[in-house]
Amino acid sequence: MADETFKFRLGRRSRMEPAAIALPIMDARNDTLRQPGSLATMVAVLLLVFALGVSGANGYIFRTDELFSVSNMGGFDPPYAPDEIIRSISQFSPDHAPLFFLLGAGWASVAGWTQFALRMFAVLTATVMIACLYRYATDAFDYRTGLLSSILTGASAYLVLHFHDFRMYPLLLLLAIVHSWLYQRLESGRATNRWHWILFVLSAILLVYTHTFSVILFAGLAAFHLILARDSKQFMKVWAGWAIAVIAYLPYFSTTLAALQQAAEIEKVTTAAASTGELIGTFSHLLTNGADWLLIPLGVPIVYGVLRLRDRASSRLLFLAIAMLVVPLALNELVGLIPLSRMRYFLILWFPFLLLFARGITLVPRWTLLAPILVIAWSIAGYQYYHSEDVLDYIGGMSKTRNYPALDDYVRQLRDKVRSEDFLLGFARNYYLNHDHDHKHGKSVSDYYTQLQLGIDGAFVRSRAAGPWLVEEMNELIDGHPYLLFAYEPQTPPDGLEGAKHVMRSRYKACDILVDSRALYVQRFVDPVLNCDREFLRIEYENGIAIADRYVEFQPEAALLTILIGWSVPNQRFLDDFSFSLQIHTPQGEKVQQGHSDFYLHQFSRKWNTLELPVAGIAPGEYRLVVILYNTETGSKVGGVDISTGETGAILPILSFTVE
Repeated sequence: MADETFKFRLGRRSRMEPAAIALPIMDARNDTLRQPGSLATMVAVLLLVFALGVSGANGYIFRTDELFSVSNMGGFDPPYAPDEIIRSISQFSPDHAPLFFLLGAGWASVAGWTQFALRMFAVLTATVMIACLYRYATDAFDYRTGLLSSILTGASAYLVLHFHDFRMYPLLLLLAIVHSWLYQRLESGRATNRWHWILFVLSAILLVYTHTFSVILFAGLAAFHLILARDSKQFMKVWAGWAIAVIAYLPYFSTTLAALQQAAEIEKVTTAAASTGELIGTFSHLLTNGADWLLIPLGVPIVYGVLRLRDRASSRLLFLAIAMLVVPLALNELVGLIPLSRMRYFLILWFPFLLLFARGITLVPRWTLLAPILVIAWSIAGYQYYHSEDVLDYIGGMSKTRNYPALDDYVRQLRDKVRSEDFLLGFARNYYLNHDHDHKHGKSVSDYYTQLQLGIDGAFVRSRAAGPWLVEEMNELIDGHPYLLFAYEPQTPPDGLEGAKHVMRSRYKACDILVDSRALYVQRFVDPVLNCDREFLRIEYENGIAIADRYVEFQPEAALLTILIGWSVPNQRFLDDFSFSLQIHTPQGEKVQQGHSDFYLHQFSRKWNTLELPVAGIAPGEYRLVVILYNTETGSKVGGVDISTGETGAILPILSFTVE
């Protein structure tokens, strides 16, 4: 294979000698093994990429888009089956394709739903992507281009930030590289095995089901194939493969089209869209690690290779890269969908442009002297840009994480210390942390860490709130929560800390301190009528609904029952399907009084509620307050068991009292 050549043609035959324009087609495995240290260098690059991904996996808390990933996979509910995931995406994120969510849910079922575990899916995908890029570049060019392109990609700041982001972009890049590699082998006539074509078709189908913007790659390859590959023996076979991928996507196409039309009609989306000039300038800025001057030493070799050396391989790759770049720019001009905060839509362009940079370096005379200088400059720029504040502005929602508390640290320090009835109250500089996205399963970022990681509820007060604003905000969040965990970060205390402590002391009874470190302070508080060491009085029903705890106080002088009750509902649809009733019975089971009116569970906006039940007019005697859970439509009662007493039945007493 080492002596075999493939001639790239751009229209008419060049006057140059065939040997001068022929691209060596080597067996990449043998070529690599013959180069001392190349394999070791590539392994080092992969280890570095993996290390960067792992180190960043806990570098910041989940941003909103990652929250959407978890919600659509069923992280907050019993894990979704594949059909449920597809329905969820169609309803809540119709602009996305389902493959990433299906694979991510499968990964989470094995690795777990923690921040680190989920992001490792992206880290591993990115590492495999770098390995495939090396194989593709080595196969299409040579091992030098493969190594350089892998190094440039592994040290690209904007790209590395997505290497540990629990989204579909590492998967999109991986599949784009694999598909381009398979296309290159088909188009060149080097792949005649039917399995190669089958893999080509399969990779195309997986791509369209990964992200809508895979159209950027397909449009670029289609233009390339139509203009530069007319003489290919596989010309029609390639078109047939893409046609099969289009047909395979038709069942989901209507969902995608409706979402894009809806987005194009939203004024805040279209008005925020950047101009073509802004997009090109920002793309260049991000592509060069924030060091725009690098475009000159990296771009000039490409021009030199195309114009001076007439390197056909570089010309063809440059054609593909430019054709791909035109696609998102044209789409943005037509419908205005891409603001600067969504430059991630351009990520699929990273691999052809970085491959161009690597190819250009190897074409320069004495490139072995130039390459180390450019790689070092590129890596330094990437390190600086990766740690800058500027780069986060181009990743939607990530800039907000700068104002979030270190909730992953809260989880680590509280995991074995909380009780399911607790409510975590903390402070954050950005109130967006609490924002419930009704169009995205009604969950917030704080819900991911409190509900999914700790199994409790929680919310965060603005750390700059003080005075009456602080009191109002705290009362709104803690109202109806008898078990409270009061948390703040001592190194960056909220402005109204003393005022917040006063609110807590005035409304709750202080209990034990759970965490007291330099980074985090957490103390437990309970409602004044409860004890700090109280054992929960839980009732569990056959359908999974439970009374998490209840407290009932009989006040004879006021002829009043005060009831503190908290419900745990495993499925949101149960809120409409079931109701409960509080009734007063004699010891023989005769109903004396209907306790207030019946309640639909959805009438309670909070888990915990305090109810008052008058008992005036009841004759003296012994009585029991009972609770009944029943199906709203059929009226049938649901059986349950009182965990504290062991009593079972559909009518369970929660208090015995005497009217004098």
